[in-house]
Amino acid sequence: MIKKSQFIILSILLVFFSSYSLAQEEKVLDVCGPPPKAKAHRRAGGESFPPLPLPVAPLRRTEKKRPPSPPVLLVKIKYGVNKQWLSDWSDDYGLLRHIKKTLKVQYKTSRLSLSSYVQKTPVISPKDCPILYITGHLSFSFDKKEIVSLRRYLESGGTLICDCCCGRNEIRQSFTKLIGEMFPDRPLYKLPLDHPVYRTLHTIERVRMKIDKKYFQSEPVLYGIDIGSRTALFLSVYDLSCGWSGHTHNYGKRYSISDSLKMGDNIIAYILSFYPVGEYLSVQRLYKSPKEKELSEFFIAQIKHSGYWDPSLSRLSNLLRELANSTSCEVSLHPKEITLTNSNLFTYPFLYMTGHGEFVLSDQECNNLRKYLTRGGFLLVDNRTGMKAFDTSFRHYIKNIFPDKKLTRISATHPIYGTIHDIKSVKYTDHARLINASDLPYLEGISIGGNIVLVYSKYDLAWGWQNVVSYPIRLGIKYPDSIKLATNIIAYALTH
Repeated sequence: MIKKSQFIILSILLVFFSSYSLAQEEKVLDVCGPPPKAKAHRRAGGESFPPLPLPVAPLRRTEKKRPPSPPVLLVKIKYGVNKQWLSDWSDDYGLLRHIKKTLKVQYKTSRLSLSSYVQKTPVISPKDCPILYITGHLSFSFDKKEIVSLRRYLESGGTLICDCCCGRNEIRQSFTKLIGEMFPDRPLYKLPLDHPVYRTLHTIERVRMKIDKKYFQSEPVLYGIDIGSRTALFLSVYDLSCGWSGHTHNYGKRYSISDSLKMGDNIIAYILSFYPVGEYLSVQRLYKSPKEKELSEFFIAQIKHSGYWDPSLSRLSNLLRELANSTSCEVSLHPKEITLTNSNLFTYPFLYMTGHGEFVLSDQECNNLRKYLTRGGFLLVDNRTGMKAFDTSFRHYIKNIFPDKKLTRISATHPIYGTIHDIKSVKYTDHARLINASDLPYLEGISIGGNIVLVYSKYDLAWGWQNVVSYPIRLGIKYPDSIKLATNIIAYALTH
């Protein structure tokens, strides 16, 4: 029988150790927990393959033998001191285990020290590491060589996932600084709800999120950096990694476990689907004209604006080559880049503008564009991938530039559809057909003095100017109809 004094001592010890345990949980935030034990896996039913031509180990039907080693898909970057990179022990393993169930494909993860890798080779190959992943709690920094190597990796077709474990501000600030150093010329922006990453596998419009102990419903929050119409870098300021490991905490900012896994599924599915796009965009395909013809050539200049104006000019070169083949016009196959504040703006007869996100035009840019169009210039505006954000921004500014004119749909009988090719109908992508069941071409325009001076396509044209790699989940017009439309538009501009 326990005496009263012994009971009091035991109670004090119990309270002390409970308080100490809670204090340690609040203090040691750089490691979220030990990895869970993996379940033994001996059999697999069904057989499936990845959504793109990456190496994969197919899951064979009920074979009692050791399966081939799956290829590496995701590489977790080692950095910092005292295993700073290992804030979560099993997030990468947990994510790929879930991918194995949802996509029915098997990949494996690996860990890589960025500093030691860069010492051996200056460029990380996306074929060896299709996805790089960084997470943690505390501040970090990379040296100049590592930053250059990461940028080249992304420009070569790789993808980087950045996760703020527990939603910590310290690592968020480090990510923001790193991204600014890698891409001073590209904006980090919040991915809009119509971004393909929210529709690749699961349709994600609302998620369950948590700040400290309080849960709430919200739109998903991801930030990104785009390279050639492909999002090559994802930043989550709300914790994903803990959810991928299957645990949560009553501190920090995070997604619920189930929504973390859905977000992870969609990010991986997006990367797999867009891998051929990244590989294709890693090579600029430009066709240059002979120098002796430059004085008589027709030039197109692409507008550089504050948003993502897409400096990948290869698809515009494809259009110019088609125009050279379809007409007798001496065409410069090397497009120019120009800002709306450049004094040489009025020397180009034809301007091309594109993007797939919000953008801002200054008063001077709006005034110059108004003068350019009223003095005989021509503008083709192409909503790259058909994103809503670009469409909203463009309509806002064109209304300010021409308050007394309306952007109206061009009639199907207008001469613009018959200058070179006789276009009665066009083929839209599958996703475009979900919102537009018609086969009629859809262009909008503004006329001055009876002639159209501005043509706007809310359906993507540029990806249809090549027939090599398709762009998944694109709201656009297919090849070759898109290139026929564009050549007709240029021919109309030259003859009117």
